[in-house]
Amino acid sequence: LLGHITINESYLFRGQQQMATLAGTVIPRLMAERPSGRLRVWSAGCARGEEAATLAIVLAEALGLENSRWQILATDLDEDSLAEARKGVFGARAVARVTPELLKRYFTRAGNRFELASELKERIGYRTLNLVTQSVPPPEAPFDLVLLRNVLIYFRPAAQRRVVETVANTLAPDGVVFVGPSESIWQLRSVLQPEDLGSCFCYRLGSRGPRTGGPGLEIGVGRGVVQA
Repeated sequence: LLGHITINESYLFRGQQQMATLAGTVIPRLMAERPSGRLRVWSAGCARGEEAATLAIVLAEALGLENSRWQILATDLDEDSLAEARKGVFGARAVARVTPELLKRYFTRAGNRFELASELKERIGYRTLNLVTQSVPPPEAPFDLVLLRNVLIYFRPAAQRRVVETVANTLAPDGVVFVGPSESIWQLRSVLQPEDLGSCFCYRLGSRGPRTGGPGLEIGVGRGVVQA
């Protein structure tokens, strides 16, 4: 049933302002604190892989491939979508916002289908994961960057709280979370605090770090929208 009610079709470079901010601000800031050059990224709710592929392109452009140590974990609860995501093949509509230069650099075209370069696909690991029932952080945690975009809209408030707590508990101390441009998280100052990046918002751990459970946790989605 979940596979039928969730929207599993997307496109690359969705939320372009967020991606531009990632490349120009967030990734350089994270890497400045990581002499090892290692970066762990989680695409939570990856659908058919459009977001994970976008992240791979952004990271390849920002950090390169030869000497950088970045990896992407892409998870979803729909196994059929994950099977498509692993192929790394997208239709013309999905790549419509990819620039001609990036299409040429990172895709092989066969008719109206575009296959992501193998050196990028190798950086992405796909796994089935239900965010609501997941109680143990993925083994790749802690994550430096988590994209929880267009996911919370599917959940009722109680489930939204659990998801946000789970994500908060997987973050590195200076880690960053992005939600969708039409989503917002309210009154989570003891767990995740908003940061204004100019063209969009992200969320980071508060000074007391993550906690599990507790009163006063409220999440609003679709009200008082934070616009990216």
